[in-house]
Amino acid sequence: MRKAFLLSFVFLTILIPLNSNAAVILDLSVPSVNQNGYINGAFFQWTDIQSTGTGKINPFVQLEDNTANGLVIEGYNTTASNTFDNKNNDSYNHQISLSSIPIVTLNNIDYREFLLDINQNNSGDNGYLSVDEIQIFLSILDDPNQSVESFDAFGELNIIGDLVYRLDIKTQAADTDIDNFIKLDESIQPGSGKGDMFAYIPDQLFLNLLNQGMTNDQVYLYSRFGENFSNHGGFVEWGFRPAAIDTVTNNSVPEPATMLLFASGLAGAFLKRKKRLV
Repeated sequence: MRKAFLLSFVFLTILIPLNSNAAVILDLSVPSVNQNGYINGAFFQWTDIQSTGTGKINPFVQLEDNTANGLVIEGYNTTASNTFDNKNNDSYNHQISLSSIPIVTLNNIDYREFLLDINQNNSGDNGYLSVDEIQIFLSILDDPNQSVESFDAFGELNIIGDLVYRLDIKTQAADTDIDNFIKLDESIQPGSGKGDMFAYIPDQLFLNLLNQGMTNDQVYLYSRFGENFSNHGGFVEWGFRPAAIDTVTNNSVPEPATMLLFASGLAGAFLKRKKRLV
């Protein structure tokens, strides 16, 4: 097991270019399914999906802060009230299992599909909102009420679990940090109940952990918004569609430019810093 792990790591390290430290700014503020792109192996796509309310989508985390200090909002799915900017309704803030998240096949690669719905004051530039961080964890901890608001030296949420995917890249050397972000525009799809972005996370990143013997499959998604384009009212909601979805093949889904993109995402799984129960 250890030998296989090291061989996989060496292989992926060879594939990843040494000068790939430029931040990715993915602009999904134009209304077209052709507005899409890859960040660290995950695929993000603008969507105009309608009727994402109850029964059409399974929400698992809602964030909201309409105060003067709410230009940046953050949080993750937990029923513990007042954790970061989580709303207090447990129906929309709770843990989820990996088995409940649908799998979508894009260009012969399986992804777990997450759906984001943003709500902003859509007058002028106030309709813009940036997705500045996404951290997804697979955890053995079956605790829907955990409340964590601290981060480690790398900016990783101190939750009990294994990091599966991260939008940003943080290292021990600050000058090599990569702060990626995604730009969205609420005015294209004004109001709640309408999706704005699909996030497709490679299923293999989850399988890497399960194949190492992890028994539980609780998923926690932390996200932060508003650092580059500020939050201006309304809640932000992550959810997923309730049913399994067939293979998707269309011209709006590009092949990665090279396998380097996917390999870099997989390398992140091998380089993850684990937080275990002791």
